[in-house]
Parts: sequence; structure tokens; C-alpha cells
Amino acid sequence: MASAVPMNIKKEAICPVCQELLKVPLSLGCGHNVCQACITLSKKNAGVNRRGKSSCPVCGTRFSFKNLQVNRHLADVIARLKEVKSNPGTGTKRDLCIHHGEKLLLFCKEDRKVICRLCMHSQEHRDHDTFLREEAVKECQVRP
Repeated sequence: MASAVPMNIKKEAICPVCQELLKVPLSLGCGHNVCQACITLSKKNAGVNRRGKSSCPVCGTRFSFKNLQVNRHLADVIARLKEVKSNPGTGTKRDLCIHHGEKLLLFCKEDRKVICRLCMHSQEHRDHDTFLREEAVKECQVRP
């Protein structure tokens, strides 16, 4: 079952400067993306050489401010991420695995906690007894 928000997509949507979801993502020549506000702040703080160039905050590759373009595709992906995050039908934050971003659908009997399907196959839970979360809830409700 696919996650509502795969972790690698979230990672791509994070600004390397402010560590938040990119706001008006600008593509640098090296392929990295940075918030427009962060790169503008970087321009003021780090300065620009005589040719109007500065360095990527991630890899140090030189770029020209006049060549920066909004990454519209990434901006669309981020807009969808925000929709998924704000739509309670796709699972709230507490219903998603902190390790994999998958829905917490299973209950690990040995560790007595809810886990996702990927966790079930991980080294930590591989040989443990797992049940559907709903079954575990029903079992707990039946017991006095």
C-alpha cells in the first residue's frame, strides 16, 4: 500500500536553508532548489561577486541570480503535499509511521505499539506477532 506522502518526496520538497517546505522554489543551475526568500536573504548576507554570481548553499556551485527560475513542477508537488497534509481523509500526522510515512495499520503484540506494513518487515519486528490495528482494539475492548 502506498503512503499518502512518501518520505523521499517530502525530503525533495524541503529547503536546504530554512529546512521547511519550499516556498516559491527556485532552481539553481546545479539542480538544487531553494526558497526564493532564502536565496534573496543569502544574496544580501553572502554577497554577490562582480558578475552577479553567488554559490549554491548545498554544493557551492556558482550560479547567476539573473538565470534563476521558479521550479513550477516542484511548486505543484509541494501544493499537493500541503493538500494531503491538511486533508484529514488521508491520515493525520499521528496515523503515519514516523520512520516510513505509511499508515499505522498493524499492532505489534511484542512491542505493544502500532506499526506500518514496512515496519512489520523490518529487522525490529520481523518475527513478531502482528494484527490489524482494529482487531487489537476489539480484543482490548473485550477484555475486562
